[in-house]
Amino acid sequence: MSNNKPWLYLFSSDQSPLYAQDILNVLAAPAGYLYTFRYDASYINETARTQWGNLRGTVVVVVFSLQQRARYQQPAFIPVRLGRVLSTSREGESFFVVFNLEGYASLHEPLVDHGAKRPEACVRHFTNVIAGLTDVPYTVSASIGQPVPEADWDTKAEASVLFARTGEYLCHTAAFADARFVRVLGIKPTGADDDPQRLVISADATFVLDAGRTYDLEVFHAQPVAPAVPEPFVIEADESAVRTVGRAGFDVASRYDRATVRLAAGPAIGLEDRDTVVAIEPGKGVQGPHIVLNVRVRASRRRVVGIAGVQTLALITVALAGTLTIWSIEARVALAVLGAAAAVAIGLLGSSPLSTPTMPP
Repeated sequence: MSNNKPWLYLFSSDQSPLYAQDILNVLAAPAGYLYTFRYDASYINETARTQWGNLRGTVVVVVFSLQQRARYQQPAFIPVRLGRVLSTSREGESFFVVFNLEGYASLHEPLVDHGAKRPEACVRHFTNVIAGLTDVPYTVSASIGQPVPEADWDTKAEASVLFARTGEYLCHTAAFADARFVRVLGIKPTGADDDPQRLVISADATFVLDAGRTYDLEVFHAQPVAPAVPEPFVIEADESAVRTVGRAGFDVASRYDRATVRLAAGPAIGLEDRDTVVAIEPGKGVQGPHIVLNVRVRASRRRVVGIAGVQTLALITVALAGTLTIWSIEARVALAVLGAAAAVAIGLLGSSPLSTPTMPP
């Protein structure tokens, strides 16, 4: 992250279930995911308002703001995630910012006193630091300010470590006392064991799958305290494009685990790619993230090129039939009919499913 340009601080509080949900979603989503925050003009500092249309590429810091509705006490701040502004817009007095999620940001490990963790010390320190860098709640909820010094937080540890540590800090607030912290690791081809094999979200925040293949949607969860009973999450998809193989979901049943849900990309229909979504939702009565992944099922490029090439050849055959005057009428008619039939057959092939997904043993 750049340390010489101002950052955009986006605060989301515990004063509305929607705001708390934003924090769970931002914490859960994979890198590259697009997310939108919205603010009334009165909650944006003057610097941000005047620069709102020119913020593309600015570093974003998403911060949880622990507040009291009657303002009996000052807010406390917990960093959640880093990102970068993709676009901004406004409708009247409503301001919107769309940003790509990037790495995690967390407070340092809490101090230990007589064998017990004391998270309040790190929260108080970060709260004082950030108040000196930018305008903060209760004054505003979105502001342009100076970057956070590296020594005052942790962005260098492994992503799942930072994710889990942030969950530990959040769980001590009433808004997240019963929340389940889930992180979407990504999607990878079935049988690929290494993290680098996970698909990377494309420029338009979409996972691209090849038609007819199977993939693994991987999630990691880390809970400060294990749930008393298994708590379900559900996977929903348009089965004509992508379907789950086996159970369409997973349970949070321990303090931490990694779960895999098998996905089958549907067969190619025609030569066009198909866009769809895969949704991850908490089950009934469970507090957790709501994540909707954009997915594109890509038709086989070899099939596209092959069909187009052979169909072109068939049409050339039809054209040649009219020019070969040395041939008899009957021969030219036969050649034209053969070429036309081939073109029609290939066209029908191109508009039909290529195959059904192959399931691993």
